[in-house]
Amino acid sequence: GIKKNSKAADDVDDDDDDDNDDEGEEEQGGGDDSVIATETVEETVEALAHSRAVELMEEVRKELPRHYIHVPSDFRVTVDGRSIDFEFWQRRLVEMTDFFQYIDPNTPVSSQKQDWKYPKDRKGAYPLRIFCGFDPTRSLGDRSCRLIIYSRHSGRLVLEENDARAVLGLSAGSSEFAQGLTVLVDDMHGHLPLNPTKQDVAFGEQSNGNVHKKNLYTWIGAITYLYYNLHYTKGYGKSKRALTEGVTLHENL
Repeated sequence: GIKKNSKAADDVDDDDDDDNDDEGEEEQGGGDDSVIATETVEETVEALAHSRAVELMEEVRKELPRHYIHVPSDFRVTVDGRSIDFEFWQRRLVEMTDFFQYIDPNTPVSSQKQDWKYPKDRKGAYPLRIFCGFDPTRSLGDRSCRLIIYSRHSGRLVLEENDARAVLGLSAGSSEFAQGLTVLVDDMHGHLPLNPTKQDVAFGEQSNGNVHKKNLYTWIGAITYLYYNLHYTKGYGKSKRALTEGVTLHENL
């Protein structure tokens, strides 16, 4: 009887050992699953971070040439190992034309004195480069006249007006001065007053700021008016539809 009971006890002990082994294996298996899950999360986070970094680099690569127009052609800039071409607008705009105009910040335009017509001869006058062209990527959508000002003082884009027709004193009809018309102003000697962060034009920083502002936008508006009507009347027979179609043809070139 004793042997029988001992054997039974041994069987019970063996069963207990087997159960403990199974539990150990289950615990060990659970640990492996946890490690795998952690590694999977880390890999996912790493992949997302890399993807976001790639997107950011691509966005920077595309936007840099639009925001900086004063970078010398022999100055090499790379993003993510790829060189940046700073001829953004030269490649983008159709019928791009360069104008050179002096701005008198002191004598009001249309004053009784006729010398406002000859700003180059006025003390304090400074030169601007003004580029006009048609952007085929905007000729059918957001096509209103866009004004973009670059300052040599800050070295980059400082002001962008998506619809500058009112600012420039132009007719704001639905299709007037549109078709992707784009006006770029290069403050080539840094005479435009900027706000403390150099991210906007701030005429309030000058004692004659109102006169300066009016003169600047009047001359830019006059040049824009001349440019647009030259193409509208002589180039496309006073047909806005023909002008739109002509600009759009260059969209995929």
